[in-house]
Amino acid sequence: MTEFVPMPWKAVPPPTLVRPVSNAINILRLLAESGQPSTVTAIARELNINASTCFNILRTLAFTGVIDFDPVTRSYCTGLGAIDLANKALLRDSATTLLSHPRVQHLALTYGVTMTVFKRIGADRVTAVSVIEGTAAVRIHIRLGQRFPLLVGSSGRVWAAFGGLSQADIGRQWSAMRWHNQPDLADYLAQVALVAKRKIAIDDGDHVPGMFSASAPVFRSDGTLQYSLSAAWARGQHDKPTTRLIVTELKKIAAELQAFE
Repeated sequence: MTEFVPMPWKAVPPPTLVRPVSNAINILRLLAESGQPSTVTAIARELNINASTCFNILRTLAFTGVIDFDPVTRSYCTGLGAIDLANKALLRDSATTLLSHPRVQHLALTYGVTMTVFKRIGADRVTAVSVIEGTAAVRIHIRLGQRFPLLVGSSGRVWAAFGGLSQADIGRQWSAMRWHNQPDLADYLAQVALVAKRKIAIDDGDHVPGMFSASAPVFRSDGTLQYSLSAAWARGQHDKPTTRLIVTELKKIAAELQAFE
């Protein structure tokens, strides 16, 4: 079985973790992912934070505008300040320029596929940092900023192949992954080995039923993986020759793109 050589991952844990900062970020993520207002008690219990500490962090976040406080329900939710920060980060990211490439635009508009650039955030997640939605009547919708487990789908196979993960790393994340039709670990590793050789990954309804996707790596100038570039469409939307054409074009486009840090 092929052994994947680990590559350096930029998010190295600091020697000293600043707990209040970590708690504040975890609170923001909890509120963003739940999509529902939550009380101090519920947040503190969910994140295992001291209630008094949680209350003070929430008051500070509300004062700065990144979360909102409802005095009637005494609950907190993500505020417009957080959205503004996220939008500025996304606009600054070089991924926004990738989807403006004429060949990427042509692929999305001509074949009605949804084009997405995924970037790794943390050890086990990617987020959609740029999206062009397809024009087909039945299309794949991916929300800007939407997060996914690192290793799922065609994009996940790219990150498994080029993201600096050993087989042990992949195995540790495997049990937490949820697919519609999840391959067993041995089959997945074999697929990843092929992706490492071919620089293109396919998912034919394994991750999400009814969705076909293809992904290719976009590397930094030093050869490390910066993004995965994905095209997704409804299964059956294209015949086999057209599917092969889209996949081939996606691979060529990704090879031409140069991501800048």
